[in-house]
Amino acid sequence: MMGKKLSEGTGVFKLGVVLDELSDDLESALRQAKEIGFDYVELYRFWGVETLNHDLETQKRAKGLLEQYGMPVRTLLTPTLKSLSISGMNPQTITKSEEFARHMETHRRGIAAARFFGAGLLRVFSCNNGRTWPLKDPLSAEELKTVAAGLRIACDMAAGEGAQLGLENVRSCFGNTGRNQAAIISAVGRENLGAIWDPANDNASGGVGYPDGYEAVKPFIRDVHFKDARIKDRKTGENEWACIGHGDLDALGQLRALMRDGYEGGVTVETHWKHPDGSNGTAETTANLRRLIEAARQNL
Repeated sequence: MMGKKLSEGTGVFKLGVVLDELSDDLESALRQAKEIGFDYVELYRFWGVETLNHDLETQKRAKGLLEQYGMPVRTLLTPTLKSLSISGMNPQTITKSEEFARHMETHRRGIAAARFFGAGLLRVFSCNNGRTWPLKDPLSAEELKTVAAGLRIACDMAAGEGAQLGLENVRSCFGNTGRNQAAIISAVGRENLGAIWDPANDNASGGVGYPDGYEAVKPFIRDVHFKDARIKDRKTGENEWACIGHGDLDALGQLRALMRDGYEGGVTVETHWKHPDGSNGTAETTANLRRLIEAARQNL
């Protein structure tokens, strides 16, 4: 299902940022987010610790700063299931492993942190694929069933707390492309699991984020992460991050498609790219994103 917008934002999408892309210092990051003009933030880590691992007093201090700067938290970002290897596991054994249990403890803390910060979405992943290059698409039937079995448990845990989950596609996991991401979400079969769609991550995995990956995952999108990347070496898969609009992603086409298809959720800048002088590239890449949004709007 497509997400719902919170306010007018750019007039089309509400724009946010993965906050630690700006600074590990929470107040500095919030100050910069306000100056750049973001409407919301997504929290992964601050003050050197992942959000879900901060104690309650630190979380209260952080919540106070978020309120002071008027920045709502759209998504709580966790590493749940990102590093879990399913080698030697099957759909019956994955949920019995000690490593899976540790990931579910992380998940439990993530659910609690999302509730505390008022985040409407909690990020999860689809288990480590053990092979980032070359792309394997589609997944084997056994891989798909095993990953889905683990995620089903995560969904059911979250459902008991009224939490919505977003499965992000990333190169190191089975759900690396939009097609694999969509296949996994369909196999899990839970209403509280949607997609955090990252088209540049699809490209970096060896796929084609737009249009191929997008068309596959479109029915499940609840959040969009936006950045850009280029593959430097097709033999090894070596890639580098880029300023939005200067990589391999058809950013304009992707934005136009989101508008055409009625997406009203957030578009979240996840910069990764550093300016050539070594400085943080978030302000520049966001300025490019805004120009592309306007161009897309003018050329629907």
